[in-house]
Amino acid sequence: MKIIKFTIILCIAIICENTYCQEDTINVIRNNDQFLRQKTNNTNDIPKDTIKLFLDDNSYYISLDDENFFEKIKTYSSYLNSGHFPSYILSEHLPDGYYCLYSLKKKQAKKTKNIDEYIVASGEYKNGMKQGAFYFKFIPENSKWVSADKVIYFKDDVVNGAVIERERGNIMFLGEYQMGIKHGFFYYYNGGAPSIVLYENGVKVKDSTFW
Repeated sequence: MKIIKFTIILCIAIICENTYCQEDTINVIRNNDQFLRQKTNNTNDIPKDTIKLFLDDNSYYISLDDENFFEKIKTYSSYLNSGHFPSYILSEHLPDGYYCLYSLKKKQAKKTKNIDEYIVASGEYKNGMKQGAFYFKFIPENSKWVSADKVIYFKDDVVNGAVIERERGNIMFLGEYQMGIKHGFFYYYNGGAPSIVLYENGVKVKDSTFW
């Protein structure tokens, strides 16, 4: 019985790394934002037409320091499983383009060799709406917390596709949405026994916990 359970968990891990998270998610978590635009594996450069934002550009993003932060991020909060909310998110309805926000001020960026290590939010807007993968990073102020990465896929401003949360590079949560509705497998791991829940059009079909 233990062998069967181990095999199931192993298969889930393989699926998470090779199916849902394939190249899109793995690369965006590694700050390879160009891949999301060009779908290639041969470069780690940010696209030349990327709109680079810094902490000076505070009209383009919302941070944890902003008043009513949790009210402003309700578009995301209902889709996040962990208690690690993004430290920064891009503002709603930005002009069309692909944006990368760095946790640096412009003066700091000029003196920093590899600014890509400081990406804390990125994503693309088309017709003023979020499209494709949006990347977020939680930056802990307390040493007891760990940094966490999140990726949410959008279509026309609606969550559509995978939602992935990772800590220390490990997948802690993975879910699949179809235009804002749970549809597919949801994987949960919070340090205890991993569990999987299957949804069809928002209705729970089956759930299993692996001890």
